[in-house]
Order: sequence, then structure tokens, then C-alpha cells
Amino acid sequence: MPQSYCRLFLATPECFDVNGLQTVLEAAISAGDIACLLIRHEDDDKLRQAAKILTPIAQRAGIAVLIDQDDDLALTCGADGVQVDGGMQNYLDAREKIGADSIVGVFCGSDRHKAMSMGEAGADYVAFTNVPLEGEKETIAHWWARVFEVPCVLIEPLELDEARGAAAKRIDFIRPPDAMWANEISAQETVQRFNAMIRDTKIEID
Repeated sequence: MPQSYCRLFLATPECFDVNGLQTVLEAAISAGDIACLLIRHEDDDKLRQAAKILTPIAQRAGIAVLIDQDDDLALTCGADGVQVDGGMQNYLDAREKIGADSIVGVFCGSDRHKAMSMGEAGADYVAFTNVPLEGEKETIAHWWARVFEVPCVLIEPLELDEARGAAAKRIDFIRPPDAMWANEISAQETVQRFNAMIRDTKIEID
């Protein structure tokens, strides 16, 4: 069975001290492979401050930086793209604003139809919650990864055993638990453990 190609998708807490998180992020970066960083904050001013400080740090390490719900900020801080909530108009507005060469990801929750519409419209990835499809045991992310080529993100934070199952099911990007942001040691250990798990996980063949 082929080895999983899953990678880590980090999302900042929704409330944090920028200087403290900068140190933790640098520790996470030093510990191993990270594909993406989604910068969020419940306070708009602090979101702008975080984007200005964290974006170049992550990009120097080859990490794609996405801003949550703010395409204007994504442009001004030089981020690689934006993540918007599901909705065709939200996607089209973001795509027009930041251009074809930037990343626009769309959070689709557990909505199968919305995800397919976003994929057809050109979304660079779709993000899902970790819930089963109605009347089924399989989660929407597992179904999507098995059927479609557009990358998917399992946006809910996952513990290691859950993440192992997602990696085996061909999920493209997984998000580690938010506890990783507690301190530098936690960040390093989480990134190391998750990358080791990904290296050791084999894709399940249907």
C-alpha cells in the first residue's frame, strides 16, 4: 500500500497574544513539515497585527499562509491566500479580489452539494468538519478524498488516532489539536508526532 501524502494544516487560536504565538510558531516550524497556516483572530486589529508578523515567518519556511475571511488583509500582508465560508458569492468575490494565482479555500462544513459547487467553480481546496454523512458512517471528508481530485482539509482539530485514520483515508490536510499552541515544547512535539504518524501511515485501498 502506498504511503500517505497527507500534510499538516495549522490554524491559530481565535484569541491569542501575537508575540507569544510567534515564539510557539517558530518552535513548530523547527520541528518538521507544515503545509499551511491559517491565521485567525476574533479581534480585527489583532488579526491585522498577527498577519503582519506571522506571515513572513511562515513563508520563509515554505509554508502557505492563509487569512481567515479577509481578502483585503490577505493582499496587504502578502499572504498566499484566504479561506472563506461556503457560499458561491463569497468564493467569487474573494477570487476576483486576490486573483487567479492566489489560494482561495472554502469552508463547506458537511455540505456535499456546496463542496461540489466550490470544486467546480475553481476553489483551491474545500474544508470540512469531521462528521459522518447523513445516514452513513463515512465522513464527508473521507468521501470527498476518495471521489474528487480537489484537495480537502479536515478543518476540525484531530487527536493523533483520528488523524491517523484521516491520513489513511487520503485526506490531503489535517489539523493537529489546539493544545499544540500552549507552549514551544507542545508545538514541537505535536509537529514531530504528527509527521512521524504520516510517514508511517499507509493509504487504504478501496
